[in-house]
Amino acid sequence: MMAWAMAESLFDVYLLLKGESIPIFKTRNTWITDIEGLSMTITNEIIDKVKENAKFASERVIDYTENKAEDFLDKAATTIADYIDSKVDLLVDKAFASIENPFKEKYILRKIFLMIWRQV
Repeated sequence: MMAWAMAESLFDVYLLLKGESIPIFKTRNTWITDIEGLSMTITNEIIDKVKENAKFASERVIDYTENKAEDFLDKAATTIADYIDSKVDLLVDKAFASIENPFKEKYILRKIFLMIWRQV
């Protein structure tokens, strides 16, 4: 009988440490360590722990996914910016080619005119 009372006291202390309330006077309905009460208490504790672990795991999965998505978007933005910069540089180089080397441009134009003249 004392072992049973001690087990009930241990459950009461456990519940108090969790911040839950316990009845001051025990009745048949509030006694935890009987077969029905014990199984219900253990079942509720298991359910609470599973919910807590599932919540923690889902938060970790969401954080991991967010971090991977941010990394991907950062890399994609850098790649797109580099591509645009290279295309702009190429267009600028082509635009200023005749200014930087006018003799080469004249030679190319002369060659084109000669080819057209010969065909006529």
